[in-house]
Formats: sequence, C-alpha cells, structure tokens
Amino acid sequence: MKQTLSLIILTSFVILKLQINAQDGIDVLERIENSNNSNSANVSSNLETSESNAKESSGPGSTKNGNSIFDRIYEKISKSLDPILNNAVLIQGADKDFIKEATLSGRYHWQNADINADQGDDQFSESRRARLGAMVKLMYDIDIKGEINLLDEDDVSSSFDYGGIDTLYASWSLSDNTSVSVGKMKPLFTQEYTMDSNELPVLERSLLVKQLAPHKSTGVNFSGKSESWAFSGAVFSGEKEENIGWSSDGLFYNASLTYEFNADGDSDKKSDVASGDLLGREFWHLDYIYNPDSTINDALGAYEHAISTGVSLERGNFGLSVDLNYATGDDALWGLQVTPTLFIIEDKIQLVGRYQFADTDDSGAINLSSRYENSISDLVSFSGDEYHSLYAGINYYLYDNHLKLMTGIEFSVLKDNDNISDDVYNGWTWLSGLRISF
Repeated sequence: MKQTLSLIILTSFVILKLQINAQDGIDVLERIENSNNSNSANVSSNLETSESNAKESSGPGSTKNGNSIFDRIYEKISKSLDPILNNAVLIQGADKDFIKEATLSGRYHWQNADINADQGDDQFSESRRARLGAMVKLMYDIDIKGEINLLDEDDVSSSFDYGGIDTLYASWSLSDNTSVSVGKMKPLFTQEYTMDSNELPVLERSLLVKQLAPHKSTGVNFSGKSESWAFSGAVFSGEKEENIGWSSDGLFYNASLTYEFNADGDSDKKSDVASGDLLGREFWHLDYIYNPDSTINDALGAYEHAISTGVSLERGNFGLSVDLNYATGDDALWGLQVTPTLFIIEDKIQLVGRYQFADTDDSGAINLSSRYENSISDLVSFSGDEYHSLYAGINYYLYDNHLKLMTGIEFSVLKDNDNISDDVYNGWTWLSGLRISF
C-alpha cells in the first residue's frame, strides 16, 4: 500500500509539472502562430531562431530538431525539470576552493510484477530501489561519491528504512589517464552489472549476471586509459557488509580491459567505464574475477574463476549488446545475453528485446532469480541445469534516464534434465516500472 501511494504521489507531481509547463509552451507557440499570420517575413526568422536554440540546448531532454510543436513543448519541459533532476547543486565553488562542487544524487525505482506460470501465479508491486547521496569534487583532483540505501533491496517486501551504505568511495586522479579509487564500490563484471541501474534498458538484470556478479564491496581499484584502451585492476574484501567492512581473511580480485571503437570519434560518446555510464559507446570488454577464498567469501558466489566478454554497438537509433559469461568453482556454468534496442521516436520511445541462455553440466547449478520467478508458492525446486528467456519491452523517456516509464513481458523456462521430467519453471512475467533519478 505504501509503495502504491508513493507511486501515485510521484506520478501526480510529474504530470502536474508537465501539464503546467506544457500549457506555457502552448501559449508561447500560439503567440508565434499569431505573429506568423501577421508577418510572413518574420516566419522564416522565427523558425530559424527556434531551430538554432533547439540545437544549442544542452539538457538531456533537448531535441535535435525544433520544427514540430511537440518537440518545442518537450524542450520547454526539459528546461523546467533540469534544475530538479539534472542539476541539483548544493555548493558551486571556484577552481581554487577546497570544495569545487557538491551535488545531490538519488533515485527511486518502482516496479510491478504479474507472474503467470505453469507452477502458479503471483502479483505484487514494490519499491525496487531508493537511494540518496552526494558527490563532492575537491582540490587535488579528488572526488568523493556516496549513496545510502533507503530500503533493503534484497527483500521484495521491504519498507522504507535505513538499508546500509550502497557506495562510498574516493577517487584520486593521478594524471589525465590514471586514477585510484578506495572505498565501497561496484566490481566491473559484465555490461549489465557495470551499467548504472538508472540506465538499464530492461527492468531486471539477467539471471546469470545476478548469479555471477559480486556484491558491492570495500576495495582498492587502479584504472587507466591509453587512446582506445582502458584497463582496471582491483582487490576487494570478500565479506558482504551492509555498510563498509574489510576482511583480510577472504579477498577476491577483479581485472577489466576495454577497447573503445569510437574513441577517435565524437568526444561526447566517451565515458569512464568505472562510472557505469556505458550509453552511447561502442566497445569490446573482457572482465575477470579471481576468488581464491571462495569457501568463505559471501560477497560473491562459490566460483573461483569468472570471466565475461562481449561487445556493445550502435548504429543510429539501433543498439546491440552481447555478453558471454563463464564461471567455474564448486560448479561450472556458462551462458549469454543478447540485448537489441531501437528508438522508434528518437530519444523518447525505445523498443527493447533480450535473449538469455544459461547451461551447466552440474545438476542444480542454475538458480531461479529471487525476482520474480521463485516467488511462486507451488515450485517443487528452485534450481536446474538449463535456462532460456525472451524479453520484449518498451520504454518512454520523459526526461532522458532521469525520468522514464518502462514495461515489458518475459517468457522463461528452467529445466532440470537430470532429476525432473517437467520444467522446474515455465511462465510469463509482465513487468512495469517507473524510474526517477537526479
């Protein structure tokens, strides 16, 4: 009930804000139309000015073409939301100040799941993520970033409460091309896990990614880049902590190598891999995790070695991401994810597809995702040895990734060919969600 009420309040605020600014935009456009009727010579001048302003606008919701009424209204809405969602500056100092800049950050993700499977049905909504934090830029090229969880993200029935530190780390730029980070952060493994949850085109990460990727942990990461290449090496505590902790009894190691195809192209498409901003980039990656203390480390699964490699490509409004994953330890398993995307209305409406495959020779090595497939009460088992999934969805970007609506349907099958004649799980999940971030 609390989650539903939160969604209603947030959605009502957004709709009201959009309606107010949309009406302002319409009033402006009506004045333009009246001006057009009175002086045909001014028509050309006004249109040229509108187009020039639209192209120069730097907000995430700005459009490349200001010709249509809807584009111009959309641009005005974007400008009104920019101070709230894209520019929450607390402190703005000068380069000589100790604190150069401090900005507020946060996110709220709401989801609804409707599950219809041969093994049973279920339906519920939840606050998927709620975080609040800040990023501070200091002298000497030091950045500090931290966010706290406002609920327990591992519990689908969690209510709002302190859920621990999500991330808290300091990064120091040793040079233009090298940096070191210390604190609680995300290891780099697979495209889906490395990508920030605000930017994911799907509502949930893949089953195999969830099973293999480590939790955010306390560690030290060294990263660098040279032309098209980027690399990082890190050591992390193997202890899963709600806040920040370090256990020298169990450690794991993470290495990542990336080659960016468009590094010599548009500089706006370049980004730091460690930041989780993978949008607008074309690259190949290779990620590796070595977990020698797999018997005692609980920050990741009981796999001694895990490797992921893949590519991300973009051609106009079309995008494609492909990952191959492999892990070995107590069990060995492998799989792939293929995720194509297509903007049918540029920067606004996006179609998304995804195919998942996971396989193993070890019985019961593949586990159903805690969201949302294993919530069915009549399941005989929660694990198997072969998994397939197909997802199709659509996203509506109201204000870039800062404000978007998402919905999609997924069909998935988990088999246990050694022990169960019927499927462990066979069903459909319809997901819908709201993403707000600043």
